[in-house]
Amino acid sequence: MLLSDPTVWEAQVRKARTIVDRDIDEAPKGDFVDSLIAAVRATSGDSSAVVQTLHAVKAAGRQVLKGVLAGDDEAEAQGRLDEALAEEDVRQALAFVRAQTVAAAYRESSNIEDLLDPCPEGATHVTLMPMSRDDIRRVERSVGPRPRLGALHHSHAGDRARRAGRQGKEGGGVGR
Repeated sequence: MLLSDPTVWEAQVRKARTIVDRDIDEAPKGDFVDSLIAAVRATSGDSSAVVQTLHAVKAAGRQVLKGVLAGDDEAEAQGRLDEALAEEDVRQALAFVRAQTVAAAYRESSNIEDLLDPCPEGATHVTLMPMSRDDIRRVERSVGPRPRLGALHHSHAGDRARRAGRQGKEGGGVGR
């Protein structure tokens, strides 16, 4: 399947949005960390990506969270995060990030099972097959004989001489 096909990409974003909405709405309301984990899960998907993301958050924000979020600040941050997760544009952004992650995995593997929607309606499918020996011979005959090594060296030398002439340099030297 081709990710350059808008149908395929739109299907991945739609499916990601459905998953994000479900994950955020089903997430238990708790403290700041619970909400943060719900947002990370909605973005990352599988458990290994969640763990990696949470380790990054922990490493980057350990000092910030310790110094900033205490008492009323923690409650206020929790409220702001809950409000943000309820907003439409935040959910759409989380879905877009999730779809991008899935698309990257698909580009690496070419396995449609890596996609959120592995068979969207109207998608462009391409099947690549190796050329047979007869096909290769037929193409080589239509192109003509391959240039010999000496002809290639002569051609490259001529190109360098012309380039040097355009630049006002000497074109006859070797290795310049």
